[in-house]
Amino acid sequence: SLEIDYEGQADIVLEQAQDEADEADDTDKTGQGGYPCPLRETDVDGGPLVLDTVALFAACLRDVEAGTHTGVVARRFHLGLIRGLADLTARLAAETGIDTVALSGGVFLNATVATLLPRALAERGLTPLVHLHLPPGDGCISLGQAAWLRAKLAGT
Repeated sequence: SLEIDYEGQADIVLEQAQDEADEADDTDKTGQGGYPCPLRETDVDGGPLVLDTVALFAACLRDVEAGTHTGVVARRFHLGLIRGLADLTARLAAETGIDTVALSGGVFLNATVATLLPRALAERGLTPLVHLHLPPGDGCISLGQAAWLRAKLAGT
C-alpha cells in the first residue's frame, strides 16, 4: 500500500527494507557508497549550501524503473543520504572552524543513520556527539528546553 497509517511509518518501512549485504562501501573514506547526494549552492546570492536530494531521488527512481530489488534501493538511499549529510557537515565545519557536531532529532531513531552518520563524520575529522542516556526524539527536545529555561532563570 502507498498509504501510511501513522507518522514515521514510511521511514520505518524504508529502513527495514534495506539489504545490508549491499554495503556499497559505506565505510569507505573516499566517500563512495550509495546514491549521489551532492552539495550545491542555492541560486540566491549568499544563500545556503544544500543537499541535492533531487539527484538522490532520481538515482532511486532509475534503479526502481530498472527493476533493482527494493532492499538494494533502500540501502543505497540510506548510504547516499548519510554521505551527503557528512559531506555537508564537513564543509560547514571547515567554513566555521567548528569540529564538534551534536546529533539529535527523530531521524536518529533510524538505527542506520544513528550508527553510520557518526562514523562518517568521524572519518571526516569531526567529533560527533550522540545520545547515550536519553532518546533523540521530542522528549529530549523538551528536556533541553526545560534545562535552557532553568539556566536562564538562574541567570547563567
